[in-house]
Amino acid sequence: MGQAVGVSNVPSIELNDGNHIPQLGFGVFQVPPDDTADAVKTALDIGYRHIDTAEMYQNEKGVGQGIIPFFEQAQHTFTGGG
Repeated sequence: MGQAVGVSNVPSIELNDGNHIPQLGFGVFQVPPDDTADAVKTALDIGYRHIDTAEMYQNEKGVGQGIIPFFEQAQHTFTGGG
């Protein structure tokens, strides 16, 4: 998809364990379950690296379906796998 514009310049937050997450996240609250996978895929494609979700939103299946292709593509890129 398109190239990320400015998302990589988002400040990060340090967590208690020393890890960092982007301060700006893509929230899936009130995203209908049938639309969640496509919304998450698009968010990752344009550069978001923080998906703000919760079990109570009841769309976690779509979040997973949107994230899986991103990680499969990254694995292919880093390993040269097919």
